Amino acid sequence: MKKIILIAILIIALPIAYWLVSPLFFDVKVEESLPSATQTFQEHEEERKKMKDTMVKEDKKEMNSLKELGSFVDADSSHKVSGQALLFKDKDNHILRLENLNSTNGPDLFVALSDKENPKTGDSGKIKILAKLKGNQGNQNYNLEDTKIEDYKSILIYCKAFSVVFGHATIK
Repeated sequence: MKKIILIAILIIALPIAYWLVSPLFFDVKVEESLPSATQTFQEHEEERKKMKDTMVKEDKKEMNSLKELGSFVDADSSHKVSGQALLFKDKDNHILRLENLNSTNGPDLFVALSDKENPKTGDSGKIKILAKLKGNQGNQNYNLEDTKIEDYKSILIYCKAFSVVFGHATIK
């Protein structure tokens, strides 16, 4: 009887343990390009500076814009995140872009917004989950749809299963 109980516990515990621990050993790299553009933020800024002195009249609604929102910082010594958060706008889209993202991987990571400037685990404020994190490394885009970024103060990499903040970027 003890043997059957032990086997039943192992059958339940092993998949849970794998789900919890395996992300620590695997990285998922995503390389999405900017929508309607192939520039990195740095290339966009260099081009913008070159054009600053020229007088070009264009309909501003038609122009694409790329704005730096902030840089990611670690939540603590175990959960590390680096990279930039950018806002891409064109006439049809508002897209949150995570560029050069490098995050500790976890079992249930999401991109979220918070009404706190410096959210921490246990004190993350009001959170709005945007989407499941596509990968813990690289460049990736998230459509903001009807979300107004101005209503929030930071962007989070957030573990939903354990309500843990891995890192955040304070919105400038």
